[in-house]
Amino acid sequence: MSNLDSYITLCQTYYQTGVAHMDAGRPAEAMLFLSRADTIYSARDEICEAVGSDLMDDCSERIGTLEEEPTLHNDFPQAVEELAERLDEDLIRVWGLFTLCRLVKLGERLAALPGCALFGELRWAAEFVLRSFQKEVTGAQLQRLQDIGNALYEFTGDPAYFAGGSIAVPGGPDFEVFDLNCFMAPEELMMYLTAHVDRITGEASDVVTEIIPCALPLDYCLRTAGQAEDHPLIQREIARIQSDLDFLRTGPTWAAVNQRAAAYMDLDILSGEV
Repeated sequence: MSNLDSYITLCQTYYQTGVAHMDAGRPAEAMLFLSRADTIYSARDEICEAVGSDLMDDCSERIGTLEEEPTLHNDFPQAVEELAERLDEDLIRVWGLFTLCRLVKLGERLAALPGCALFGELRWAAEFVLRSFQKEVTGAQLQRLQDIGNALYEFTGDPAYFAGGSIAVPGGPDFEVFDLNCFMAPEELMMYLTAHVDRITGEASDVVTEIIPCALPLDYCLRTAGQAEDHPLIQREIARIQSDLDFLRTGPTWAAVNQRAAAYMDLDILSGEV
């Protein structure tokens, strides 16, 4: 079987699994697998042609239906967006930065997998964003940040993403690169970094809140345990997001922000650490 054939088969398998979950009344698991199918057939024209418009149209329609379900995948980003309305723009950006920082250690572990080296750039990106709030930065550095964002977006069409490897998780099943697909972490990282470049250069840009849930390992927990809100990894990350909000509402000093960010960059969100 060629690589292309294996990608087509994988896409069809995810679609069929998603349909089965949806028909069984399990919307969270259905969204997981149908979104994976959508990501794969969207990656390459030849996959689109092979799976056909009937599958893609039905998959898209089902995802649209599932987006109306009361699941963590749908409700949590909306709740974050509403809470962010109480913060000024730079505090919202720092809230997102804390999530980026919590993805650093995971990114460094994923970077050891074939085709995933770009995730090793997340530490530099987080440190640069943090520094840029406090002092002037150079054009070359801004270009590097933009390049990292662009590479993350392009990665979503790479087999290293949707048919790639996995890393070990202490005391649990392996974490797949594709487990980042749930809140579209690579795309949202790109949007966050691009918006930050725009902020620095004075270009008009929206404040990005969608990055804030991106360290929630929802796909991983659903795929390996069939759990969402009740999974300890999910509960810990939700608690961190709430704690970050409470912290920002106190009007912290940059020294305190720096300390919190540094601690997050050394945190492995899959380890069970608080």
